[in-house]
Amino acid sequence: MNLTLNSTKCEYNKPSIEFYGYIFSNDGVSLDPKKVEAFQQISAPQNPTEHATPKAISLDDIKTATVNDPTLQHLTKAIRTGNWTVTPIQGNIGVDPQEMNAYFKLRNEITVSIENDLLLKGTRIILPAPLRSHALSLAHEGHQGLVKTKRLLREKVWFPGIDAQAKSMIKKCVPCQAATPTKHHEPLQMTKLPDFCEPLPIGDYLLVVINEDSRYTEVEILNSTSTKATMPKFHKILSTHGIPIEIKN
Repeated sequence: MNLTLNSTKCEYNKPSIEFYGYIFSNDGVSLDPKKVEAFQQISAPQNPTEHATPKAISLDDIKTATVNDPTLQHLTKAIRTGNWTVTPIQGNIGVDPQEMNAYFKLRNEITVSIENDLLLKGTRIILPAPLRSHALSLAHEGHQGLVKTKRLLREKVWFPGIDAQAKSMIKKCVPCQAATPTKHHEPLQMTKLPDFCEPLPIGDYLLVVINEDSRYTEVEILNSTSTKATMPKFHKILSTHGIPIEIKN
């Protein structure tokens, strides 16, 4: 079989060995008692939902919640009639005007499904408010980060502020924050200000001017740092590049 044994990992004259949760011995193969003990020590659930996997959201759940959501019912009516006005009448109690404004901006993308009366933005179901936090939890069940969580949500559902709510949830998620490396920004590099270089051996000076955006540098030779000697050089630079918004000195 052309196998090579690592002597440092080999054990000899052992009555039994542990491997991948099993005990191998002359009596055969049995479960490792230490592994079994770990399961036996798990506490019993104190309520029906403890230790349970989050329940998926069914179409029936969405239908029921949509019927009971005043804002989505008003949205359904607005899509069918074209009347988007929210007036303070008995039938509009509980309608969220701010959310309706968000729907109004996307009115050309929203439709009502003929099959089940669900509201759709493109091909995605518009979730009623009571189901949104649960949908966020389902999408983030594996703690896979913001990008993947948003991608999972966008495949099937939508509601106003979906990205912001996902970001807020993950920002508060302790396991995610513990696994995310801290980003340290490099310190801001200050732009060098216009300045005069020290006198050259021949007695002249260098006027150095740097463009703050491009870092392009202009250098002019002066025989003095006086205003009278400096201004003509500045005029020359400005005539070449134009008048700047601000000159720092």
